[in-house]
Amino acid sequence: MFRQIAEQMLTHVFYRVSAVVGIGETQRVCSMRMFDTEFGAAYMHVPENAREIWLISNHPEGQISPYEADLEHAERILRAAPGVRLRLFVCGEDIGCIEIAPDGKCVGSSMKQEAE
Repeated sequence: MFRQIAEQMLTHVFYRVSAVVGIGETQRVCSMRMFDTEFGAAYMHVPENAREIWLISNHPEGQISPYEADLEHAERILRAAPGVRLRLFVCGEDIGCIEIAPDGKCVGSSMKQEAE
């Protein structure tokens, strides 16, 4: 369900934007903040009460691998919330929404790929 939300939020946005989504104890969204991917250090909010955090990054040009800024944001989240489960997703109109593992490889397929 959350992956559907991520895909609906960012696949039709045509500039680099990211979101940090906090998932609470009951598997519900407890916070969400969107920010300009390039200025995340100034505007990114790391939720304090989340047990899982999703970093969702829009890649309007269709690049599946994370941007350098995505990796920097992920590091910043892990420093601010040690022990939290962090998941990174990249989204785009051409690629749908794909989860990226810490080693940079795709985890599964996008909802868009599954529909084709």
